[in-house]
Amino acid sequence: MNQEQTRQTQSKLPSAVFIGLAGDDTDLTGEQRAALEACLAADASLPKPELSLDVPAGLVLCFDYPARTLELVRRLGASVRRTGWPLPPLRIGAHVSTVISKSGASDTTTSTGSMDGAMRVARLAGPNQALSTPAFRALIVQQVKSGTEHFRDLGELTGKNGRAVQVFEIVPFSR
Repeated sequence: MNQEQTRQTQSKLPSAVFIGLAGDDTDLTGEQRAALEACLAADASLPKPELSLDVPAGLVLCFDYPARTLELVRRLGASVRRTGWPLPPLRIGAHVSTVISKSGASDTTTSTGSMDGAMRVARLAGPNQALSTPAFRALIVQQVKSGTEHFRDLGELTGKNGRAVQVFEIVPFSR
């Protein structure tokens, strides 16, 4: 592992990714959720999250290291563009988060900004597109001391609530 990879994996700052089906804000069916989880589990190249939360419209994957979050999004972006991807197109959103798992308890607490931010930008994503909040991009750029090449500034997009949201597209790995 080179020095930059070591620095990326050792900087422990939490982040979250929301993954849902593109073009659909409705809740996932049990069958859709199982298929999505199976596809993610079957891809050995994807970093495994510290925590996975089922939310009605998709999945939230939480990582302690933002570089792993970025790697998951870029690898998943490449996977969904391959011929033979078994699911409908996805929409993906990444954001900074705080996740607290209470030991011995079945509940998990997340900061309101984590899931909301990731889901908010994901709702603006097109089919098989991954978007990030400015906070997630800034965290990656600060951590990696470069990293701007992993993001395309899309400016402000207007959400369904009429509010403009600054977004960055996350560039997937090449196939």
